[in-house]
Amino acid sequence: MSIEIMEDKLWNNFRSGEKAAFEKIYVSNFKLLYNYGRQFTTDSDLVNDSIQELFVDLWDSKFNLGPTDSIKFYLMRSFRRKLAKKINYHSRHLSLDFNCNTGFELLSPHESDLINADIDQENKVFLEEGFKILSKRKREVLFLKYYSGLDNNEIADVLSIKIKTVYNLVFDSLEVLRKQARAVFRSNISRIVSALITSAYLYIH
Repeated sequence: MSIEIMEDKLWNNFRSGEKAAFEKIYVSNFKLLYNYGRQFTTDSDLVNDSIQELFVDLWDSKFNLGPTDSIKFYLMRSFRRKLAKKINYHSRHLSLDFNCNTGFELLSPHESDLINADIDQENKVFLEEGFKILSKRKREVLFLKYYSGLDNNEIADVLSIKIKTVYNLVFDSLEVLRKQARAVFRSNISRIVSALITSAYLYIH
């Protein structure tokens, strides 16, 4: 049975009121949502409250929900909007500011396809320097694509931007990382990032 069919069945079971399906959706996606939320605020209680509120709302409206091709995409899009409202409500001095340079740091090898497990610690340090150069928006796009596994259309929907903008952000970000890798002559990193750039280029054209 394909992943798509399994997710469709799980979602439909939840929509019909099955508590076991609801609990599985919660457990399977909590860590991803929590990690995503912590990129915007260090207030773990606020992130947890937003996640809990999201799932309470989901359960209360389960019979009115439509189908979805990706549970993860549906949750991340809804969670991002809910967290933004809560952050702005709790403090006018906090917002989802994509121009600042905090949040969406380089992920550990076991957490992301972007950072292959065969990259040693020294290489990882050099690649981290490339990440620091990227804007927060670009780092978020890479987070959504390579850590969360969303496709380009889903990323565009989550961020409320055009699909062409997603292509450009991914391509430009990976190009920066490749240049960083070449600058320090780390062929292993350059090879991996170059493969990702090729993938991004094929999406664009």
